[in-house]
Amino acid sequence: MTGVRPRADCRSCGFEYALTHDELIHRHLTDGSICLGSGRPPAGEEPCGFWCGRMVGRVSWPADLASADLSQGHASTYVCADPEHHAEAAAWVQRKTGHAGVFVGRAELTRA
Repeated sequence: MTGVRPRADCRSCGFEYALTHDELIHRHLTDGSICLGSGRPPAGEEPCGFWCGRMVGRVSWPADLASADLSQGHASTYVCADPEHHAEAAAWVQRKTGHAGVFVGRAELTRA
């Protein structure tokens, strides 16, 4: 059947919605206003992308990926300035690695 879009759970309200061509949750309403999960990746995915806004750093474990032993697992995602996205990114890293994600700002990244 053509024209059927894949679906996934919204990271904000938890309901299932169709995905856009960019694999983001379609715009939808929750309690009469636009849901904060609209236009964002589905639940369980990295919280930010280049569509999200100005990237200010990354959340990762281990914090210093350049000198870390990555054979024990690692996860890293870039984040924008939204503090809620930082918390979501830290939770995503925790699910992937079992360790709390650490924010590393753009200034520290360019020195590495």
